[in-house]
Amino acid sequence: MADTRRSHHHYGLPDFSMALDTLEKALTEVGYGRWQIPVVVITIMVHMLAPVHLIGSTLLNAQPPFRCRAGGGQGNFTTSIPNFVLRPEKSVSINITNLEDFYNSECHASSTSASTSTSSSTSSLSFEGQSHRAAEDWRSTGLSSCPEILQDSSVFSSTVSMEWQLVCERSWLRPLFQMAYSVGSMVGSTGGGHVGDRYGRKRAIQIACGINLAAVVGMVFSPWYPGVLAARVLSGCSIGCMILPVFSLALETTPSRHRTLAGMLLGTSFSVAVVLFAGAGYLVRTWRWLLLAGSAPLLVVMPLAFLVSESPRWLSQQGRGHEAGVILGHAAAKNRVQLSPALTSALRDLQEEVIEKPQRSQTADMTWRKRARARLHQVTAYLRFPALRRIIVATTGIWYLQGILYLGIILNANNFTSNDPYIYVAMSGTMDLIAILIATPLNMRMGRRFIVGGALLVAGVLLLVDLAVPEEFMWIRWVLVMTSLLLIAAVFQVNFMYVPELYPTVIRSRGFALASLAGSFGFLTAPFITDVLAQKTWWAVGATFGSAGILGSLLVPLLPETNNMPLPDTIEDVERRREGIRAAKKGKTREDEAEEMPAIGSAEEA
Repeated sequence: MADTRRSHHHYGLPDFSMALDTLEKALTEVGYGRWQIPVVVITIMVHMLAPVHLIGSTLLNAQPPFRCRAGGGQGNFTTSIPNFVLRPEKSVSINITNLEDFYNSECHASSTSASTSTSSSTSSLSFEGQSHRAAEDWRSTGLSSCPEILQDSSVFSSTVSMEWQLVCERSWLRPLFQMAYSVGSMVGSTGGGHVGDRYGRKRAIQIACGINLAAVVGMVFSPWYPGVLAARVLSGCSIGCMILPVFSLALETTPSRHRTLAGMLLGTSFSVAVVLFAGAGYLVRTWRWLLLAGSAPLLVVMPLAFLVSESPRWLSQQGRGHEAGVILGHAAAKNRVQLSPALTSALRDLQEEVIEKPQRSQTADMTWRKRARARLHQVTAYLRFPALRRIIVATTGIWYLQGILYLGIILNANNFTSNDPYIYVAMSGTMDLIAILIATPLNMRMGRRFIVGGALLVAGVLLLVDLAVPEEFMWIRWVLVMTSLLLIAAVFQVNFMYVPELYPTVIRSRGFALASLAGSFGFLTAPFITDVLAQKTWWAVGATFGSAGILGSLLVPLLPETNNMPLPDTIEDVERRREGIRAAKKGKTREDEAEEMPAIGSAEEA
């Protein structure tokens, strides 16, 4: 019988269905208890580690208001409100009445032009009002438009932008801090998926921990801005490489009946961490110390990465059934569960059975060109399967669009932003948390497709409706935009557990990585929409975001429902799931027709 299983192939992949069916039943009997505690803790800690890297630039790289002067302390420059969170098209005029207006964030080519550039619409202020500031507070920059700079340290004592004076001619270097993370995240998502599928979820987390530690140390001790950017790329790579395998591990060790609740509630740790990061930033005003404080969860993740159990599903898929059986037996003992005799016997057979692993020796001696060509052939081979092709197209499209919407709304929604950066960050985390708490019970009752498709559709419609609301009804616009952001945050969280459920175990991490990569491209696209399109016409941004939400909702029907369903382990399982859904729909149609026939017959007799 074992030889028959080893020689049976369908869709070009080995059939692990019997072994993996045993694992599913074992997880159901093991339940949710003490054995899953290390997995839960490491998942929470990884999510709490992410905010300082993902959204940390809001506090780490903020540029406070500043004032320039020509060398030697002479020259009066025009004043304006610093554009911290307001949209580019918003203009504000003020009268200088207090010291806060001293910092004008204006750059000028020279002291001569500075003195002649003052217009009647702006006001000037001499430096006499700031005579109490020590002379050494003014720092030489080497910039022609801002030879000396005085930066407002009332909110931030030190940031990356303040330390390297990324203003005026150097202002284009400031966005590179966030872009470097996005580039690293793309690499990490792709690499993490590959490492997680080939070497295991546990090994991928361990490697990511080492990279993240190197990134944090590099940023803290680097005396050069290019060194900080290089470390930011590593940090993005490590977070992308860490989140995907740890979330797959959490789902693969959770029984199907608990998967929805566990997957949703684990995501709340990120929202809570964002709020805590805002509080830490309020207390720690120096960016290097804030980075260390935000990276503290790494001290918990690193030892747990070596203590947590490997995914039994992944082990069985790799032909290491003995290890999977031992882990499940240990899990039952930890959870104080007595397995049924039939399942105990099946686990014993699993431990004795050796399933052939996919041969890797064929690619071991390949050149990098042949290996890349083989990898491309493998990807195109996945697209040949109808059900898997629909999943790949739909998930990448949805994640790209939701990435545009999530970041784009935050960048463009000045109705609910704040000039206080700490409140701004805390509000973002609070909105994420509210969205998760609302979506969790709905997700358990109504399923993934309803939440994702409905939330995208409603958010898109609300953003289009916002275009028709007059400016004087600001509270209505506030409600519309706020509701849209909450809906997109809920979509993001549901998709974090929906996508791993759609892909089979053999390529789950790679499928999750592909979707995450598409989301990263969405993050890169959003600033271009809010900056470039906003300058073309007033309605372009809202129309683009609204259309993106509606388009994303149209992709959802391509995906199957996975609520309370066992995870697919092979591509064969994915194709069977699609065939089963189609057969169920046809069967239901036939049953409805059969029920209608007697009614029609009785009507004809009457």
